[in-house]
Amino acid sequence: MTRLQKILLSFKSAELKAVRRVTQGNTGKKTAGIDGVKRISIAKNGKQNRPLGTPTIEDRVKQYLVLLVLESQWEANFEANSYGFRPGKSCHGAIEAIFIAINQKLKYVLNVEIQSCFNEINHNALVVKLLTSPLMKKQIRAWLKAGLLENEVENSTDKGTPQDRLISLLLMSIILHGMENGIIDYIKTFKTKGSDEKYFIKRRRSSSVSTIQHADDFVILPENELFLKSCTAFIESFLLDLGLKLNDDKTQIRHTLFSYENKKPGFDFLGFYIRQYPIGKYTIRRTNAALSFRTLIQPSKAKIQKHFETMKKVTINTRQTEMLLMELNPKIIGWAIYYRTVVSYKSFKWLNRLLSRALLRWQYKKHLTRSCKWLNSCYYYEKVRRK
Repeated sequence: MTRLQKILLSFKSAELKAVRRVTQGNTGKKTAGIDGVKRISIAKNGKQNRPLGTPTIEDRVKQYLVLLVLESQWEANFEANSYGFRPGKSCHGAIEAIFIAINQKLKYVLNVEIQSCFNEINHNALVVKLLTSPLMKKQIRAWLKAGLLENEVENSTDKGTPQDRLISLLLMSIILHGMENGIIDYIKTFKTKGSDEKYFIKRRRSSSVSTIQHADDFVILPENELFLKSCTAFIESFLLDLGLKLNDDKTQIRHTLFSYENKKPGFDFLGFYIRQYPIGKYTIRRTNAALSFRTLIQPSKAKIQKHFETMKKVTINTRQTEMLLMELNPKIIGWAIYYRTVVSYKSFKWLNRLLSRALLRWQYKKHLTRSCKWLNSCYYYEKVRRK
């Protein structure tokens, strides 16, 4: 494998592709870095300031070249239910895998998020898992250990990897590789309580528990409640060797159909709200007739409210009609495309009504002396019906 990697690195065409990808073929080709302006800080979740910087053009080209080599190797080894930042994988693939896992069964949900995954990665554990040539390991370690120069002060980095580097997303997927297979192996030796109050080893199929991962967020869907807490301990021990730990505030246990520990059924994942609903006595059973429930996936309430607040802010701060359309259209189309594959009819209808009211207030504010009839004739049109 290392021999093939060296051959790919020596190709002139690979070097030219890396140069073209960094300087011409991406939307971030003019991103500021040492070659441009300087490092800035952006808000994260409205609370924290996350530093954002970009390496030089030369380092970006080298990182993309290394990305070509490592990605072709690891894409053949990554686990099936890993959907985070991989070619051909997306959030919708992770949501589809969850739907397949719970569509015919009732399951518990262990929703887990890793705390500061990019900032806490252990460099030594990452380099050991790379399985590449010593020269490649030395170069990647140099990128990880490189300090940050800000306000003429150099800050060393003993752990973690910056999120703004081309290779960072692949490195995070590599460091988390093996967790799904480790959970499956743990299931086969999991001890449960029998009727005689003695522990015995019960071998289970790997399909009894589903693990779906997207970057540092993942869900575990077991059928047995006893497996949840012991699985949490296993994940904590797995992450401890990597220098990572779970985010206790966002780690929660739910059930897909029933309330669990005074918590409502269902869970949020990747902006979607996933839940099972009981089928009533007189409800038409459009799926399997033997099932007493059905699974629905909808946009989460937090994402709906956030999208509306964004549109409302645009209508308040924009005065010109052309600028209003240029600001609103990409946001509306992008949000609709992301949620069009799930049950979004009511959400779209509710947002459409709120947006219409916001636009009406914008029109009244711009034209104080005009009537409603004039505003409708000016800003809206009706399609001519064919006779």
